[in-house]
Amino acid sequence: MLFRSAEEQREIGSRVGAGRSISFFEFGSGKPIGQARVPVPEGARITSSASGERRSYAMAFGLSDGRVVVARQAFAVSFPNDQRVITPSVEYPAGEAPLVVDPRGQPVTKLAVQQSGEGTTVAALTDDGRLLVVGVEIDTNPMTGESSSQTIGGEVGVVPGGVRELLIEAKQRELVVLHGDRSLSRYDIGDKASPRLMETVEIAPEGQRVTALAMLSGGFSLIVGTDRGELVQWFPVRTEGTTFALTRIRDFEPMPAAVTTIVPEFTRKGFVVGDEQGHLGSYFATSQRLLFVDKLSDQPIVRLGVPPRGNGYLAQDAAGKVHAAVVANHYPEVSFHSIWQKVWYESYEAPDYVWQSSAANADFEPKFSLAPLTYGTIKAATYAMLISVPLAILGAIFTAYFMSARMRTIVKPTIEVMEALPTVVLGFLAGLWLAPLVENNLAGVLLSIVLLPPAMVLGAWLWQLLPPQLKWLLLKSRQNST
Repeated sequence: MLFRSAEEQREIGSRVGAGRSISFFEFGSGKPIGQARVPVPEGARITSSASGERRSYAMAFGLSDGRVVVARQAFAVSFPNDQRVITPSVEYPAGEAPLVVDPRGQPVTKLAVQQSGEGTTVAALTDDGRLLVVGVEIDTNPMTGESSSQTIGGEVGVVPGGVRELLIEAKQRELVVLHGDRSLSRYDIGDKASPRLMETVEIAPEGQRVTALAMLSGGFSLIVGTDRGELVQWFPVRTEGTTFALTRIRDFEPMPAAVTTIVPEFTRKGFVVGDEQGHLGSYFATSQRLLFVDKLSDQPIVRLGVPPRGNGYLAQDAAGKVHAAVVANHYPEVSFHSIWQKVWYESYEAPDYVWQSSAANADFEPKFSLAPLTYGTIKAATYAMLISVPLAILGAIFTAYFMSARMRTIVKPTIEVMEALPTVVLGFLAGLWLAPLVENNLAGVLLSIVLLPPAMVLGAWLWQLLPPQLKWLLLKSRQNST
């Protein structure tokens, strides 16, 4: 068995067998629904396989004659008689005819694939040790809707020894090669005709062996599992200019035994892990959380699958037994660490406090740090109080000791009514009424801030220059009014 998956509603699961069969079954009961067969040409056999990013449902089968079949699972939803019906099928985005990867016809022993609306990229290691990259680019005329394809291929110049796994990131610009016990090489495959080595790093401590490797949703981060159960997240970090270096970001609570398989979720930064003692663990990368660990079997877990919403799992052990479950996993991205501490997000150069809850791009990862909101609120309240407290005290003194009784009867009830109003309402009124008034008289408002203090000083100085009799008359008229 090669892959396991499920559709969004968690009603139908899929199983890709080691032969040519792709089987669909009811997620809960395992009852068969349908089956399709990979169109392998006569005289050829499947020698390798790979799956792309979970959202694409893409998979590829390397053949013994140097060709590759690229397939994609599809789930059509219809509502006859107001009842939801999900119909599974298999599509071939690069055509049912196998894609020629190696013109020499050598068997494909290792394989990686990514597929999207812009095209398909395949990386293949042949039986004689060559590493080939082939891209099928699809151009669609926006006026007519007609599509045309172009196939571009190239060969990696120096191939490291002991290649164990190939991965292509989601945007089909980089190829990751795991070789030896713990070495990983990154290649730039933006130009499919001439792949270029960018760096080689050791992704596990000396004495440990990498036993599982997976890319998280979005194709930016790598999750590395070792023979000691350790799990580590790596992703490229900009060092200078446009140069990026693969960096160890965070470690997770280890599994009880050696990691055997890692499967990422479809859209979130979560992943599930199986180990050699039959445990299944669920993790979330950004919040650095271990959500749960369950022992499913006494046999090693060899295959895992998750539905698109991350609310279940399919697990198969070495004895062939399949375990299925529904999982309540609504907000794994929330933890004390992700809310109040610095978090190192993908594409950031260092850990930081970030609040960014939504975006237009589906690849976006929500960022829920409350620290910026809390600090911003405290800072705004502090600055507001520095201005408002002196004004309020001076205004109260003026109202109590210097304001005329007639004016006080208007001002005092108005302030008391404002005290009863929530600040949100006052802010709404200020934004609705005061802000346009200030905007329309911006020059006068700014000048008043500058001119009002010297005008008050000037008025006090002029008061001192007035004749005593005039001062007495003015004070007497004020007393009479009060």
